[in-house]
Amino acid sequence: MKFKKFLSPSMAQALKEIKRDLGPEALILHSRKVKRAGVAGVFSKQWVEVSAAVDDDQVPQPRAAVTDNKPQFREQPPGRTNEIVSQNQRLNRDKVEISFRERPPEPVSTPRPQAESVEETLCKELVKNEVNSRLAARLVSAAIKGREKWDLSLDNARNYVLEKMERLVQASQPRVEAGKGPEIVALIGPTGVGKTTTIAKLAASYHVVHRLKVALVTIDMYRVGGADQLRVYADLIQAPLSVVESPEQFRQALGQYNDYDLVLVDTAGRSQYNWIQILELAGFFKGINNLNVELVLSAATKYKDNIAAIERFGQVGVSHLIFSKIDETNEFGTLLNLSLGKKLPISYITTGQSVPDDIETAEPWMLSRLIVNGREREPAPAGTTIKVI
Repeated sequence: MKFKKFLSPSMAQALKEIKRDLGPEALILHSRKVKRAGVAGVFSKQWVEVSAAVDDDQVPQPRAAVTDNKPQFREQPPGRTNEIVSQNQRLNRDKVEISFRERPPEPVSTPRPQAESVEETLCKELVKNEVNSRLAARLVSAAIKGREKWDLSLDNARNYVLEKMERLVQASQPRVEAGKGPEIVALIGPTGVGKTTTIAKLAASYHVVHRLKVALVTIDMYRVGGADQLRVYADLIQAPLSVVESPEQFRQALGQYNDYDLVLVDTAGRSQYNWIQILELAGFFKGINNLNVELVLSAATKYKDNIAAIERFGQVGVSHLIFSKIDETNEFGTLLNLSLGKKLPISYITTGQSVPDDIETAEPWMLSRLIVNGREREPAPAGTTIKVI
């Protein structure tokens, strides 16, 4: 992203210069009035200083002027050459006389180059943490808008960005209550993102911590030994497990658990580029009531691949996002990009392989600090209640 400051006598002139240098897609980050000294440091005038930014690929490229390299000459009619030379000599003599009578040019004060602004620093920090550049610029601009200059130290401005981000980040979980009938939560996603381990963590937490009746169902028809791994976890918490291979068997299994509080459904990993398997999975969930389909994505996966996964698995009807492998990356801006871009709340994040410990309920304050500070995790603000799943 390219940042640039403009110093102009008016806002209209500054906007023209911004459009000329950065193009029509440029974003205004900040503006303020400054004093610029006049002659001999007196008669100061108010100018406008504007900070703007634009994506690198949107900076307008200067056009090369098309010129004819051949010198052009115009022939003079006979008898005119001496007259033209004489006129030029008189004009040059007049210019010399006038130059002595003119006042010397007034000194113009040139503003000193200034250090990088707070807005630019914060935008670069967010982009470094993989927040979309345009989203970062808008977020910073909205966070510091209307703030007094004396209140805009880097630490204060960063706190304002955190506060703004907390209001933007979407985080929620399925509502599971004892004695209210079964809430069905199905985990889907690409291969290798940790769905089965996440199911085990959720099952252990809801059963052991919240004392809810939990049942497990697996639709893992492709992975050898997939059901066996989940059966080990089911035996540990003494929860029933059903293995199904068709939509009819799936509905029969759910009918057996009408007196349970929570039914967790594990599925086989599927490539987001395999339409047949995705449509096959959608057939299992068609017409199921009280169903929450949560898409598990790895925080360490490339942004474009996660976007493709959301769009393809969206055919199944995704309600929430779960981000696994938080411990395998240092930048978390993609969590914000994906959640806001696709309007899907984040329900949980997983931070390792340990069952049931390495899973946390997604909270706006926690997600915003992850996104802004990267790997530097901060304690909860004073008075914040941490929900244990």
